[in-house]
Amino acid sequence: WGEFDGFYLMEGDSIPVKTHWLDQLYGAIEKNRPFAILGAKYDGDKWDRFYQKIPYSLLNHINGNGIYNISHPLLERLVSQLEVEAPCPYNSIPYDYRMSQMVTEGQFGIVPKLAPKIMLNEDGQNI
Repeated sequence: WGEFDGFYLMEGDSIPVKTHWLDQLYGAIEKNRPFAILGAKYDGDKWDRFYQKIPYSLLNHINGNGIYNISHPLLERLVSQLEVEAPCPYNSIPYDYRMSQMVTEGQFGIVPKLAPKIMLNEDGQNI
């Protein structure tokens, strides 16, 4: 990463709507230091019909658009765990949601449930 201690990840379907949005982003970084990940939770209404059934870790995950502080020990641990999980079924979960699951498990002891199909190999057998 060279001399940089963080990066901003913007999902491909995001479109900035404010002028000088990068300046505002930089201001938020300075205001909120230190942090591991700085971003926003999903704030739409598409989940309203089934909101009560959504796991805590999904409701509280950073939506992918965020500033990632690569010098923060928590982010280092989360990324290290993602690397360990690369060859296993957890790798099928989007990284931003998976990191929220890990934090939720560590903070509250809520172990994530995997969908039964994730636990099958290519031949449909349990792994």
